[in-house]
Amino acid sequence: MKKLIEIIKNILISFLMKKRILPIRPIDKDKVNKLIQSLYPYRTQFNLIRLGPKEDGGYLVPDDLDGIEA
Repeated sequence: MKKLIEIIKNILISFLMKKRILPIRPIDKDKVNKLIQSLYPYRTQFNLIRLGPKEDGGYLVPDDLDGIEA
């Protein structure tokens, strides 16, 4: 019975994905809020510099690139 359920599940997921419908599990809002609240800026001994083209938003990295060749 478990194998049949797994086969049906895979067929259904495949069908939905072909229709560009992505099946997802509901997300617990409390867990998301807890994650967001745990994120905060972290200060280091280095200033940050922005790398990357203007189009993609760039990346902030510590200004500690001396000696890096690649």
